[in-house]
Order: sequence, then C-alpha cells, then structure tokens
Amino acid sequence: LYHNGFDVSAALQQSGSFAYIANSEPFEAEVLVVGGGGGGGHATGGEAAGGGAGGLFSGSVTIGTGETNIIVGTGGDGGNNSVGQEASGSIITGSMTSLVAQGGGGGGSSAGPSTADGVNGGSGGGGAFVSPNTGSFGQGLQPLSGSGHFGNNGGTGLQAGGAAGGGGAGSVGQDYDGINIGGGGLGKTININGTPTLYAVGGDSNDAGGAPTNPARGSGGFGSVRNPANNNNFGRDGIVIIRYEGPEVRARGGVLSKVGNDYVHTFTSDGILYN
Repeated sequence: LYHNGFDVSAALQQSGSFAYIANSEPFEAEVLVVGGGGGGGHATGGEAAGGGAGGLFSGSVTIGTGETNIIVGTGGDGGNNSVGQEASGSIITGSMTSLVAQGGGGGGSSAGPSTADGVNGGSGGGGAFVSPNTGSFGQGLQPLSGSGHFGNNGGTGLQAGGAAGGGGAGSVGQDYDGINIGGGGLGKTININGTPTLYAVGGDSNDAGGAPTNPARGSGGFGSVRNPANNNNFGRDGIVIIRYEGPEVRARGGVLSKVGNDYVHTFTSDGILYN
C-alpha cells in the first residue's frame, strides 16, 4: 500500500492499541519532566527535616527524529540518624531536545553538627536545628535553568524542638520557628494527561503525625524521628509525560493513551521515545 510514493504498509506499526505511521519528522509537544524527591532526614528522638521535591519542568519542546532517551529519576532514601539522600534527576535527551529536572535535596538531621543543613537539589531539603546553630535550607536549583522550570528552597530550622520542611515545586518549605510545624512546600497541579494531577510536594518535618510521604510523583520524604526510621521517609520517584496533537500517532514508547485529539506517552521508568 502506497501513499504519495511512500510505502505505508511497511511503516504501519502498532503502539499499544493505536496504529501509527512512522514519518521521521520533528513535531511539537507539551512535556512534563519531574525529578525524584529527596529523602527525609532522620534523628531518633531528635529533629528531622523534610526532603525537597524533585525539580519540575512544564512547557513546549520539539521532538526530533530518531530516538529520544528518557531517564526517570528515583527518589532518595531517607536518612538513618543522618541527612536524607539526594534523589536522581529525570532527563529527556534527543536530537533537538535536552531537558533535566534535578533530583530533590535531602532533609537535614539533628543527629550531628555536620548533618543539620538541608541538601541542595531541584527543590532544597529543609534544615534541622542543632544547638546552638540553625540548620540552613537547601537551595532549590531548578529555577536557575530558565522559563518553565520550578523548584524552591527548603525551610530553615530556627529553634530547638523542630525542623523545617523541604521545598516544593509551588512554594518554599516552611521554617520551624517554634510555632509553625515545618511543613513542606506546595506542589504544582498540572493537567497534561487528561486529569489535573499534583506533582512535586515538599516533605514535612518530624513525621507530621506519622503520615506517609505524599504519594505525588517527585515528592520529598518526611523527616523521621522514630526508632527505627519511618520507612515512609524516602522520596517519591519522578515521571516524564509527552503530549502532542493528533490525529496521527507520531511516536512509540512509554504507556500510550489518548486525550481528546491528543496522544500522551507516559514514562514511569527509563525508556526510549521512537520517532
């Protein structure tokens, strides 16, 4: 079967339940890239800060021909009487596009003077007070990448008796000042897959009443003061979503779905988008 001299039958392939024609032409797409969330700090009976959310990018890009490599960042482990682990970033790399959403920074811990400060990351981890010094916030580095990039600083542990929250994609982490509990920064709600969905929330400090880490992709882990550490103080893995206008399916890779006239490729683990 030929169309305008092109062998359609040879190029007709299946991607899930949707047929597509490989045209090997660049196309415009909306993308969401969220890094893994940083792990929460841990200090048995002490003060533990929340991990920073993964950096977030939301905007338009050009998907080039050939392979576009997708790496999905993993959440950082929570600390064990130590600062939380920094997460890994999510990355899109192709012939016409290169994007990085950095992993979130780990939360600080009062277990020792060298562990008090939050770690830098896409959003920074919160700091924990270690007498007589405040625990400094981790810096949110993602906004330094330019327009469409979101991340915020963690909070600062200003007084004994508490620790700060990790930064989120939507706001800074809350300081602990003896009144506020050191809550995590807000995430961002984005509708790229047909449903408004929350991403990249900063981790709360000091277990927040024993609640688990926010399940939103890219969220930072809660600070834990339990013995042993609360298993929920790890950061959440990131995500990559690519959406473009139909009516043709232009690429293969990830989990393919349809929203109105658009097609959406969702990656929750490493993969390749083939154009």
